[in-house]
Order: sequence, then C-alpha cells, then structure tokens
Amino acid sequence: MKNSWKWYKDKILCIFLLITLVFFGAFIKINYTTDTYAVIEGLHRAIFENFLQSGRFITAIFFAIFVKLHVSIKVAYVVSYIVAIFAITLSIYKTYNLIKNEILSDNEKKNILVILISILLIINPFSIELMIYIEKGIMALSILFSICAVEKFVAYLKEENKKDKIKNIAISALYILLAVSSYQGTVGIFVVFSAIFILKYSKTFCKFVKNTILNLLVYGIPALINLIFTKFIFKGSRVSGERIIPESIKKIIDGSKSMVNAYGILPKYSFLIFIDLALIFTIIIIMNNKNKILNLLKLIYVILITYFIAIAPQAMQATSSIWMVARSTYTFASIIVLIQILAMLINEKEYKNKVLINLMIVFDFIFIIVEMVSFNAIEVQNYQISFEDKQIALRLEQKLEEYEKETGIKVNKIAFYEDKSKSWTYRDITKNFGDVNLTAFATDWSDANMINYYTGRNLTKVEKDEEIEKSYKDKDFITFSDEEILIKGDTVHFCKF
Repeated sequence: MKNSWKWYKDKILCIFLLITLVFFGAFIKINYTTDTYAVIEGLHRAIFENFLQSGRFITAIFFAIFVKLHVSIKVAYVVSYIVAIFAITLSIYKTYNLIKNEILSDNEKKNILVILISILLIINPFSIELMIYIEKGIMALSILFSICAVEKFVAYLKEENKKDKIKNIAISALYILLAVSSYQGTVGIFVVFSAIFILKYSKTFCKFVKNTILNLLVYGIPALINLIFTKFIFKGSRVSGERIIPESIKKIIDGSKSMVNAYGILPKYSFLIFIDLALIFTIIIIMNNKNKILNLLKLIYVILITYFIAIAPQAMQATSSIWMVARSTYTFASIIVLIQILAMLINEKEYKNKVLINLMIVFDFIFIIVEMVSFNAIEVQNYQISFEDKQIALRLEQKLEEYEKETGIKVNKIAFYEDKSKSWTYRDITKNFGDVNLTAFATDWSDANMINYYTGRNLTKVEKDEEIEKSYKDKDFITFSDEEILIKGDTVHFCKF
C-alpha cells in the first residue's frame, strides 16, 4: 500500500512538472529583456549593487558567484531556468497537498478540482512576468519559500505542544526571510494563502484576531529586516527616496485599475469576468449555508486582505519608485483561486453536488486554457522582439564596417535620438505591458548594451547633437531604414524610433 501511495504522489508531481513545462517550456532557450542586456554588458559591480539596493540579497549572491566563476550568460540562464521550473513544480505540489489534506477529503472529482486550483494558485496570470527575467530561478524560489512558510504556519495552527508551536512559527519566519531576500513581489502569497487556514482553525473571533496578527508579524518582521538592510546599509533609493502621499495614492489607484484588468496579459475584461464567476459560485454556496452573514464576512476578508497585501510593498516605496506591474503584484492574481478555496472551506457538503463540481472543473479548465494561450503569445512575441533588435544591431554593424573601411576612422561612440512618435515596442507586437516585451531601444540601460552584445563592440554613449536631434524630431520612422543612421567622425548618431 505504501509503495502504491508513493507512486501516486510521484505521478502527481510528474503531472505538475509537465504542466509547468507546458506553460513555460518555451523559455528553455535564452530570452532577453531590457534588464538582461544591462546584466550581460553592464558593469558587474553596478549590477551587484543594484540587487543589494533592491533588497534582493540572494539574487546578488548568485550573481556574484556566477561572475566569480566566470560562468557564461547562457549557462547561468540554463541554471536559472531549471531552478525556476522545479521551484514552481514543487510549489504547486506543496499547495496541492495542503488543499487536499486540509480543505477537501479524498474524492476523484474533488481531486481533479484540487489539481486545477493548485496549478492556478501558483501559475496565476501574473506569473508570466516572473519568468521573463534572467533571474527567474530566484524569483520562483521566492514563491517556493513562501509556500514552505505556509506549511509551517499551518503546522503551528494545528500543533498543541507549545515548544513545537514556537519551532514551527520560527521556521515559517525564516522561510519568509529567504523569500523576501529573493524577491519581494511574491511573498504576499504567504499571507493570503495562510488566511484560508486561519479561517479554518480559528474557532473564536479572539483566536482569529490573534492568528491574523501573528500571520502578519511572520510576514512583516522578515520584511522589516530586509527593509532595514536595504535602506540603511545598502542605501537603496527605492525605500530611501521622498514619499509624497497624495501622489503615491494616485499612482496606486491608477496601478490598481490596470491590475484588476490583468495588465493586458489576458484578453480584455476576461480577468474581471473570471473573478465575477468565482464570486457567483461562492455566493451560491454561502446562500445555501446557515451562517450567511459570517461567511459573507469571510469572503470580504479574503478579498480585502488579498488586495491590500498585493499593494502593501508599493506603499512602502518612495513615490518615484512605485511601479505596479504583474511581477510586483503577483499575489493579487491568485484571488480567483482563493475565493474558490474559501468556497470549499465554507461548505464541503455542497461539493458532493456533481453538477457544481463539474461546473467548477470546467471553469478552471477554461481559465487554464486562456492563460496558456495568452502566455504563449507573450513568449513568442518576446523572442520576436529580440530577433528584430538583433537584426537592427547587425544592420548597424554593417554600416559601421563600411564607414570604417572607407574612412579609416574607428567608431567608438554612439548617441541615441527619438523620432516624433516614440514607441516602446514594435508595431506588430500586441502583448506589451509594464516592462514586458519592450524593445531594447526603449530604455537607456539596454540600447547601447544590446548593440554591443550583438556586434561585439564597446560603443560608449555620448550626448546628443542638438542639430541632429532637431532633424530627427520631425521624422516618423515606421520601419528601420538607413536614414536612422548618421555617422560623423568617431560617433554614430542613431534614431531609435
């Protein structure tokens, strides 16, 4: 029996690995973002300090090791990719076991539902942005550490022995410290997922308040430690800058509007539709339950805590550093699944209704398919942008070689200009949001670095020529052309678009 059960668990783990690869298998080949070119071609010391000043200490350590060992960027990418795939797979597996063991009893139909919900909690719509960056492995580890912290927090809630309770809560806090030192944007999943179990194990209101406060302390104290190191030791500008409260609130409100529309990751309005449907399922269950008011309050609690935990890291930053994007508000995208898990917790008896179970399964299958299609479009277009950037860089290199051959002058400087209709990406790219799927020409930390990477040159950026800048501002380049390149002396003047 034990061997049979062990094989069953392994089979489930393999299913989760396969699903993870279906979602993110495209990234097995190195992909590029604006930040990637900065990491590859930028000064190693500056990049290392940037990670430290962002409070991402584990990322900084891994980066330092790779630099010290002279690991190539492609090898570092493969390592990061493998770590990401296994961290996400294990996160789903641990989530599955928590829901299966703590929320639902064993049942074939229910198990299918638990599998789907576990996948969607971890690989939620915002997870795609975590996988875009070269440090995807460390970002995914942050999710895994957070889920491990949930496991220990649940063990604390169930444990009667005081010594073991303290041990579990201490280990949970340690996991959060590791998570927040990997990437801060995902750690809120600990609070919102733990909230479900707090609702289950808090038999009185006082117990509920106590457990909620403790949950927030387990999340908040490691975050505060990270913040102190970032602000006072590494002088991170994101937390040390000026806070202008009215402007910060406005930026968070505007960012929240984009967030509830999934930043354009999913088809328009589909995320809101999925949220509404999950709410309808849950409200139906509540209305068929005796404790209607109490359960409605539980639903409101889950919604509010998910929203506020998602935006909390933004509120801690300097006003100029607030930038609400998918990766930094990862927690919010799990709201649909959290509502469903709450529905299971409120009234498990309702899940004996085969029609309701089947409706939930169909709902989650559709959600997964919509995600897969959207993620695939983002991944394909990411590689398309990199290809376009590379072709332009190589075309520029061809012109530089011709010029140097004709004049004998070595070009070692570059100045960038913009035409009258600046764009962040190419015109045929439809999946562009936040920092995702930008052309390398869109940011000043990637434009020259990208060209140097593909051409093997070491062009230094210089100030613009005012006369040339005026001439470019009147033009509108729809596609790349030789008119965008002007070479004078040892400097190439290039209009990005």
